[in-house]
Amino acid sequence: MESPKNPVKLLYITKDTSVLKESSAFRRTIMEYAQGLEEIHVIVLGNALHGEKVIHPHERVWIYPTSVFGGLFHIVKAFHIAYSQLTWKFHLRPNVIFGDTPFLSGLVAVLLGKRFKKRVYIHTENYTKSHPSLFALSEYVREFCVQYVFRHAAKIRVTNDASRDMLEQQCFVKPEKISIVPLYVDVNDFINNREIVNFQKEFPHLGFIILIHPTSFTNELSELISITKRLIMSYPKTGIAVMGAKGALRRKISFRARMSGISKNVIFIQPEKNMASYYRGAHLYFDVHTHSSGDRYLIEALASSSAVITNPSGIGGTLFEGTPYTTYVCALGDKECIESRIRHLMEKPGARDDMRVNAKFIVEKHIALDRAGYISKMLKEWRDVLTVDK
Repeated sequence: MESPKNPVKLLYITKDTSVLKESSAFRRTIMEYAQGLEEIHVIVLGNALHGEKVIHPHERVWIYPTSVFGGLFHIVKAFHIAYSQLTWKFHLRPNVIFGDTPFLSGLVAVLLGKRFKKRVYIHTENYTKSHPSLFALSEYVREFCVQYVFRHAAKIRVTNDASRDMLEQQCFVKPEKISIVPLYVDVNDFINNREIVNFQKEFPHLGFIILIHPTSFTNELSELISITKRLIMSYPKTGIAVMGAKGALRRKISFRARMSGISKNVIFIQPEKNMASYYRGAHLYFDVHTHSSGDRYLIEALASSSAVITNPSGIGGTLFEGTPYTTYVCALGDKECIESRIRHLMEKPGARDDMRVNAKFIVEKHIALDRAGYISKMLKEWRDVLTVDK
C-alpha cells in the first residue's frame, strides 16, 4: 500500500474486546489498517479481569487492554495509558484519535483530544437523537455526553443520509464535519456458514425462538416482552433468546421478564464465535434497536439466512425497499404490526422459509464497498481529518 501523504499515527478507542483475540475479524481489520498507517494504538475499554499486558502483534500495532469496571474508571485508565505509554516529552505520539461510538469511546477520545490538542474523529453507525423521560437520569447523562462529543469532534462519520440529516437538523452539527461512509460488514463468514444451533435440544420447553441482540433497553425491547406475554397464551412455547446482554442490561431484561411472568421463556446466550449458527437456529431475528450498532446485527442476521422483523429507523427500511418483505418493516412503537408479523411467521412456516431463502440476496444491497475499498476509504478519512478545522 502506498505511503500516505499525511502520515497518521492513530489512537483507536473501542469497547470491542474481540480485538484481543488473534483470530478475530476485528484484529484482522486492525492489521489491515496498519498497512496504511505509521502507527496504530488501540485502547480497549471494558476488559475487566482479563489483564493489562500490552499486545504487540505487528511492528506498527499496539493494543492496550484495561482491567477496570465502569465508565469513569475507563476514562481514568485511558488517560493513564496515554500519559505512561503514549506520551513523549509531554506530547501525545498519535496525531488522530478515533472513537468508534459516540458515547463512552467517543467521550474518552474527545477528552484525550482536548487535553493533548489532537484531532478527534467519531464514528456512529446510525445515530438517532434520544428524548429521555423525566426520571431517566442515566439517559440524560448519556445524551448530554453524546452531544458534547459531537460538538468537539473534528469530523464525524455516519453510514447513511438519515443519520447525517439528524446530526445537522437536531444536533446542529456543521455539514462539513460530517462524512458518509457506507456500513461495511464482512458477511462472507455468515453467508458461507451452514451450521445451525438446535435451541430445542438445549431448551426443550421452548418451540418458537425469537432472537434479539440488544445493546440497550429500548422501547422496542419492552414492547417485544409485552407481545411475547400475549403470544404465550396461544403458543406457550414461544421464547426470546437474548444474545450478548451482560451486566445491568441483562438484569433489566430479567427483571422485566420476571415482572411480566415470562421469565422461563426468556433465555440468555453468550456465543463467542460462530454467531451465524445462532441466527440460523432461531425462527426469526427481531431488531430491537433504534440507533447505534443495530444495523450490523441486522445485516449479520440476514446474511445468516434468518427471517427478520425490523423498523425503519436504521438500515432496515433501505434494505427491504422494493422487495416483497416491506411488511416486515414495522414503525417504531407499532405493536399491532409487530405482533401480526410475528404471528404470521409462526403460523406460516412457508413465509418464514421464503424469507430465509432470499435474505442473503437482500443483504447484498448493503455491500456498496468491497473490503479493500472500505479500508482505503477509512485511511483517507483519517488522513483528511488532519487538514480540517476543529
